Amino acid sequence: MFRTTRKKYPFMLGTWPANRHAERSAPLTIATMPLAPALKAVLKTALLATGVMAAFPALAGRPLMTDDADVVAPGACQIESWMQRTGNEAPSEKTLWLNAACSPVDRTELGLGGARGVSGIDRGTLTTWQVKHVIQRYDDVSRGLAVALADQRDRRSHRNALGDTSAIGIASFPLAGDTLMAHVNAGVTRAWNTDTHRYRGRGTWSSALDMGVAPRTRAAIEAYGVTGERPAWQVSLRHDVIPDRMQIDASAGHTFGRNAANSIVTVGIVITTASLLP
Repeated sequence: MFRTTRKKYPFMLGTWPANRHAERSAPLTIATMPLAPALKAVLKTALLATGVMAAFPALAGRPLMTDDADVVAPGACQIESWMQRTGNEAPSEKTLWLNAACSPVDRTELGLGGARGVSGIDRGTLTTWQVKHVIQRYDDVSRGLAVALADQRDRRSHRNALGDTSAIGIASFPLAGDTLMAHVNAGVTRAWNTDTHRYRGRGTWSSALDMGVAPRTRAAIEAYGVTGERPAWQVSLRHDVIPDRMQIDASAGHTFGRNAANSIVTVGIVITTASLLP
């Protein structure tokens, strides 16, 4: 569904929304592996072996920053809402997100969303939209490919109809069936610079290892960033309360570096409908 890409980068450009289809449940097989060696192995595989510093603004499914090559079923819709707290050297910011995405036709998804943020005495509103198309669906043995076009507009700084617009390529790879998946995104964003009052093109990337850790529960480890900025990491957990219908999730992340001051924590819920088509 729609990350929004979700979003902008919570640490660098802002914060994108992340939406997508209902998360898949996976059998608990990774639990048979020693945890520390397993995490090291999958990190090396996803971030190095794939050779891709995949990209961000990829409207990923909650609570990931990295999108996957899938959309909701034709005629179905997904609603995501989450509370986000971003901390840095300035007063921390609390943001409430609400995003919705529907698939009017097979393999294509349309998303709209918005957020209201509070930081000290400041208030702000973000609006987002996204179009995502799956070129090739992925499964337990085959890779998937998708593309997305997204925009996020901050009413305080964007004077035009468009805000920060991003084009993203998305790839998903099964590493051990659907028990262990790798997702990579790479793209470009046309972002507004509040200092120069001009748009600036920048590259974006993100990568995620998505693993089944218990029945109906999945965890993910991610790294993401924008060219010219310090990258960030995130860990997340999500659980299907009602398979394919209701999910609860949480995430925590931070910029890389010993003295990095930026952090982000989120908690959310995802509701997916059955197909509304006859």
